Amino acid sequence: MALTAVATLVLELQTAIYAGVLASLFFYLKRTSQPRVLHSVDADEEVLRIEGSIFFGACATCSS
Repeated sequence: MALTAVATLVLELQTAIYAGVLASLFFYLKRTSQPRVLHSVDADEEVLRIEGSIFFGACATCSS
């Protein structure tokens, strides 16, 4: 949001909005491509808990 506000002062309005949308898309994809995987072992049981969105971009994180 701060990027959009600063870009509005420096660039044209339309370009500043595009910059804000692209920045938010980048941060969203970065956050959702790395879900938290918690592994716990209780006696004979192994439990994997995945927190966050699961989609093809997070495949490498979930398979390791």
